[in-house]
Amino acid sequence: MSLSIRNQKCWNEECAMHGLVLAGNVVVHSSREGRFRCNECGKTWVKRKGKKSFRLRVEVVKLERVGALIQEGVSLRKTAEFVGVSFSTVKRWKKNSLINI
Repeated sequence: MSLSIRNQKCWNEECAMHGLVLAGNVVVHSSREGRFRCNECGKTWVKRKGKKSFRLRVEVVKLERVGALIQEGVSLRKTAEFVGVSFSTVKRWKKNSLINI
């Protein structure tokens, strides 16, 4: 998996390079985990930081598939069955607007 540092910025508010994109301070820390590191302050973060899917332990593809099924009119229970997650998970994702419908 190749990671792009193009849109990455340091999230540490105490860092001198905080919020600067393409400032040369961001490097790939772990391509396997999708983790970046700031050379200025040493803090690390994952590529989903700042997105709705941050801290979710699910592939974004699953979220997109759930959204597509619901948009097609498939019930929440059937959607959960097709994707392989529980009904309450699909219900929570919809409630928290984690899926685009």
